[in-house]
Amino acid sequence: MGPEGSVPSATRRSPSPGWVKSGARTTRSSGAKTARRKHPPDLTGGRGVRREARALSARQEAIIAVIRSWLTEHGEGPTVRELGARVGLSSTSSVAHQLAQLEKRGVIGRTGRDWSTCCLVTPERPRRGLRSR
Repeated sequence: MGPEGSVPSATRRSPSPGWVKSGARTTRSSGAKTARRKHPPDLTGGRGVRREARALSARQEAIIAVIRSWLTEHGEGPTVRELGARVGLSSTSSVAHQLAQLEKRGVIGRTGRDWSTCCLVTPERPRRGLRSR
């Protein structure tokens, strides 16, 4: 070992590419690109413990009821404007937001790009009995 408190040069690690050492600090150089990673949605609430699913809001329940009745009457899902008129929302953006939240939670799904192709998703019941390997 060299002078008191120093680490031998063989055990020092050089900074990874894109990092610049200036004085006592190691900082990212301005020309280096950082890659953003897409992380899966955090279902644990950030604490490592799974949260119970929150109940649906009254508005989301109303939207589901409208979709259910519309599907039985017409055989296909309602448009965003038709949903908004039945639920009492004038903004198509707020209706689309509620539909996206319901789709994210797995309550509804859609077979195409439009929201009029939405359908209610029935949750699968857990199977009892023997499990296959």
